[in-house]
Amino acid sequence: MATMMDPSLVMRAIKEEAAAERKLKRRVKRREYIRTMMQQYRQREKQDLARLRAEVASLEVELRHLGAKERNVKSEARPHDDTTLSWKDVALALLGERQLSFSEKQRLARQVAHVSTIAWEMNEWVAVHCPPLHVRALFDTSYDFAL
Repeated sequence: MATMMDPSLVMRAIKEEAAAERKLKRRVKRREYIRTMMQQYRQREKQDLARLRAEVASLEVELRHLGAKERNVKSEARPHDDTTLSWKDVALALLGERQLSFSEKQRLARQVAHVSTIAWEMNEWVAVHCPPLHVRALFDTSYDFAL
């Protein structure tokens, strides 16, 4: 005995099955995409790491080369010639310059003190001989224009 199902129930079951199948396909497709992206990411990481290791090796070789070059330069004695000044000569010359600059500083300080005294005396003279101005004489106020 075959039982007859309602056609709307059959259609609904078919639609649900089709929707589930589409959902499954999307999930499988998304997983494949993520797997591909992760493989590419890991491959890029490996390439970057290999590139950085090669760069480190190159820089270490360059460092060793520069260190050896520096040691060679330091080991070579600089020949002493007649144009080379001794440190004592340089120190004496700098001492003379220091003494000159110190005496000039003292002279300038005295000159500044003298000019400051003159400026202060002039300020005092002006204060004594000139009457103070009132604020009203300096500025127009609304009082001057009022009725």
